[in-house]
Amino acid sequence: MDAVWWDGWVARLRAMVPDAVAILAAGSHARDEAGPHSDVDIRVLRPAGETTYHALFERASTGRLRHVSVEVTSLGEWAAEADEPADWALNLPSEQIERVVWATPEAAAHLGETPRRRQAAGALELQNAFALGTGVG
Repeated sequence: MDAVWWDGWVARLRAMVPDAVAILAAGSHARDEAGPHSDVDIRVLRPAGETTYHALFERASTGRLRHVSVEVTSLGEWAAEADEPADWALNLPSEQIERVVWATPEAAAHLGETPRRRQAAGALELQNAFALGTGVG
């Protein structure tokens, strides 16, 4: 995504979440691995508040639909997730790399240039792996 696209989303998200302290790109866009058909994962951090998720589709300049996921969460919740196993990774150890798109000076100092969250392994539960793999559970 180019700077103009990100600038537009930063303005939109800051209007939607006025107490935002940081906006992060996650997934392939944070790792500079995004392709033309990649979705966009965005995390908005604020001082406090309940975590909410928003998913939408927008029309890209190519005419195709692009999936955009936005998680709005508190800075404390975001940091605390590093202490929990990642269920999306079947409780295997994982590392999430994110990229700061916009941040207040205080949040930028706290996050660093490339925020990373290393999540430890959890107990592998066979029934969870089965349910995730098959959709049955």
